[in-house]
Amino acid sequence: MFGFVPESSFEEAAPVLAAATASIPPFTARLRGVRAFTHRDGSTVWLDPASGGPEPWAALRAALERGFPNCQGRSDGYTPHLALGKVRDPERFTADWETRLGEETAPVGELVLLSRRGEEPMRPRATVALGAGEVRWLDHGTHPPGSPPDPARTPEDGHGEDDSGEARAREVVERLRSSLTEGVVHVAGSRRLGCALPGADLDLVAALPSTADLTDLTAVEARVRTALPEATGLRRVIGARVPGLRFRVGDLDVDLVVIPVTAATTATDTTGDTEGTAVTGVAGAVNVTPAEAVSRRVELGEASAIALSAVSDADAVLASVGEHRAAFAGLARKVKAWARARGLDSAPFGGLPGLAWTVLAARTVREAGDLPPGDLLRHFFGTWAAWDWHRPISLGPEALIPRTEGTPTIPGTEGTPTGLDSPVTDPGEPPIGAKGSPEGSDGPARSDRSARSDRSDGSGRSSDGRPGAAVSIMTPTAPVRLCSEQVGSGGRDLLAQEFYNAWEIVEAASETGRDPRPELLSAPPSHRRHAAWAVVTVRAGRSEGFEVTLGRVRGRMRALLTALEYARVRDAHAWPRPFETGPGIARYAVGLGRTPPDAAGLTEITAPWAAGLRGVGVEWAEGGEVPTLD
Repeated sequence: MFGFVPESSFEEAAPVLAAATASIPPFTARLRGVRAFTHRDGSTVWLDPASGGPEPWAALRAALERGFPNCQGRSDGYTPHLALGKVRDPERFTADWETRLGEETAPVGELVLLSRRGEEPMRPRATVALGAGEVRWLDHGTHPPGSPPDPARTPEDGHGEDDSGEARAREVVERLRSSLTEGVVHVAGSRRLGCALPGADLDLVAALPSTADLTDLTAVEARVRTALPEATGLRRVIGARVPGLRFRVGDLDVDLVVIPVTAATTATDTTGDTEGTAVTGVAGAVNVTPAEAVSRRVELGEASAIALSAVSDADAVLASVGEHRAAFAGLARKVKAWARARGLDSAPFGGLPGLAWTVLAARTVREAGDLPPGDLLRHFFGTWAAWDWHRPISLGPEALIPRTEGTPTIPGTEGTPTGLDSPVTDPGEPPIGAKGSPEGSDGPARSDRSARSDRSDGSGRSSDGRPGAAVSIMTPTAPVRLCSEQVGSGGRDLLAQEFYNAWEIVEAASETGRDPRPELLSAPPSHRRHAAWAVVTVRAGRSEGFEVTLGRVRGRMRALLTALEYARVRDAHAWPRPFETGPGIARYAVGLGRTPPDAAGLTEITAPWAAGLRGVGVEWAEGGEVPTLD
């Protein structure tokens, strides 16, 4: 049959196949006789599977033609065949191969849906059982051919990074602290929380006195080079709220944010955009020592306070789970590995940042109590699969969340609970049932989940026109603000879908006793979700390093998704890792959903976005032109 159905339509095609073949029972094929199809450039040699009679094959063919009338095939009829290979002189092979192969019988019990992605060979994606019509998708627990499983996606229960990775991170921290003795170097992020996955970055926040010989980022950079002479790729972070450095030690990526304190000038925010950026002017006339920087961060200006809250937020998350830190760390690792596998873990690409995932995990641990790891994971997915994403999420009472239009502004420190470093332990939420669903129900209803996700037009506004965040997950400590502002309405709907699918997986695994991790950590069915792609190609330029250009594009990726949302491309999803890399080049895929714009429409949407980015191009590609994303 010709007139192929694209993989993005497989979910619609599968039930049609099931209905079309319900009346076709399994049968036995007799394979005997080697034949050849002759082409202009050679011949295809094939084994005859219909030597026992063409009737069952003809009946199957007729049923498929009724289900897919636009795929009628060639006018010269249909010949059942099992291709063996291509040759130039078939007569030399057919008689010899027929003698060697002889006669065999084989049961025919299912159809297989095949597709090709990029330059990969044709591969099976699903099976449909003859007679029964059962559809079985084959994309759970798979990886692209030739690629080893990502260790960050396969954490064992209760284990994060291996000892060598942890030791390397500790050594880097100790050497930086020894070099920056005038200040305080804090570990932040997943390593402070104890839930780092293998290969996780090392996030550091350095509070440095502006009265020392560190008034210029150049001086800090020199100290880092002295402390870590083996560091590679050392560069300044461009366009950040506060200055910082990024570098690599072995296979460990390090992000160092620099916060000046004890300044005597009026409050300003630095950006780190230029060479020789001055690390001064954020503390006003208030004297704040490096040791006090975290606890008195709101006195240092908005940008510095936000950067330092990476430390206080992590401590508040740990405080919120109390004695259940081990359970929290294990759950957070599993959840973050799942989010990474499903492409949901990168804020610049429209996903949730690490802090948001740990807030969700902490809420689950705090509410679930002492549950075994498997039940705790079920509780996590059940809770958030049933969640109304128009409700804000925090580690404090819902009543204390700032009620503002759009992103909450920084509250003051006039003794309000939002200015405390320790979160209030009362979650202010209704009890959760045994399976992680509200009011003890049997689980989240798919219809309810869909109804909760249809209130926005994709522009970041609710249906009545008021501006508002699609997902509202709040930071635990002051400045209290959204840590989920990068998620648009399409990203919210994708989150809801992924949470529900994961809940179904862990529930089914619980009933059968199997390990749910292979399915949870499989790549998402991106090629079934997207009929076309926007391929973003980043090339090295002459005026700046490639990593700088790449960082600039990553920082603007959310703006591209916003442009697509305003153009009513509601189900766009940017895959957060490049599908192709090489010297001075990286290519990213942005899925355009089931009803994508055409090439001209995509150019109209993306041209203003790409115009300000040197060395960056956006091209339209059909669904099958992009390889498997993993």
